[in-house]
Amino acid sequence: MLTSFCSDAHTIYVRRILIVLIPVIIIVTLFLYRQKLIKGFGIKLLPVKEVNKTEVDKSDPNWLENYCLKEVKNLPEAPFAFTVKDVHPRSRNSISDVYLHKYIPDEKWYKGQTCAIWYTFKPEDAYASVGVEYIFHIDYVNAFEENTDTLYTKAIDGSWKKISPLSDSEGGRPHYSYDGFPLVFTRENQELGTVEYATVSFGSRSLYIHFLVYEK
Repeated sequence: MLTSFCSDAHTIYVRRILIVLIPVIIIVTLFLYRQKLIKGFGIKLLPVKEVNKTEVDKSDPNWLENYCLKEVKNLPEAPFAFTVKDVHPRSRNSISDVYLHKYIPDEKWYKGQTCAIWYTFKPEDAYASVGVEYIFHIDYVNAFEENTDTLYTKAIDGSWKKISPLSDSEGGRPHYSYDGFPLVFTRENQELGTVEYATVSFGSRSLYIHFLVYEK
């Protein structure tokens, strides 16, 4: 009788434990599965782009403009599937990336040259190409941007130093967004006496890659 009572009590105790544990196990499993969907099945890192040295004739009055256009083409492409690649010399425009103002002296701000390449993409193809399922949700957007950051940072050549991330206010992004963008890289060309910046930022179904250069 006592044995039967103990057995029943043990069974009840086990059932209560299971009642508590099963929902927890289900929640954890769903969370891990969701994270797998967000991250996909991994991303393939791009090889570092081989960069050919740009020949510069400083006796040419347009040398800085020409150098700008050549160097923006030396930067890595968008690291995901894209549909259109547009080159924008923008050689007569002032530096547009206002968040760089803290790094660039005022007297150089409007003397710099800016060149850009803009990549247009279809989200469903771009997301899939970096291992992220395309779902209209901030977690998936952030995962896509994080993977893009990883790929681009690995692909850019070693002459560049990464100085991002910027603060939310500097980068002009909401607090819930991935904090890696915009990407900002810098370097100095001692031979030419220039200071250079490469920036990468997202627009609406576009990725903007800018090269900015000014003389020291």
